[in-house]
Amino acid sequence: MPGPEDETAPTPENAAPAARPHITLAQFLKFQHIAGSGGQAKARVRAGGILVDGVEDLRPGRKLFGGEVVTVEGEQYEISLARDEDETPGEGAVE
Repeated sequence: MPGPEDETAPTPENAAPAARPHITLAQFLKFQHIAGSGGQAKARVRAGGILVDGVEDLRPGRKLFGGEVVTVEGEQYEISLARDEDETPGEGAVE
């Protein structure tokens, strides 16, 4: 029976990638009070008309990492995520 010393230790080749802070497109709509709830935000994205960097995106789960420009009804929002030591991955500020 193999012992603990036989287990493969994580190496750069097989290690999981580091998590990058992000917010989803639906979370963004909810955070900006464009949609009143998560369900409304998802429906709003799937209905169309929301642009990410000038291209319509129908995916509520689209990850925004910062630097993207989201356009809703002609209003543009630049995504800026800040990572603080107190924040968990996925949380951040949106400007």
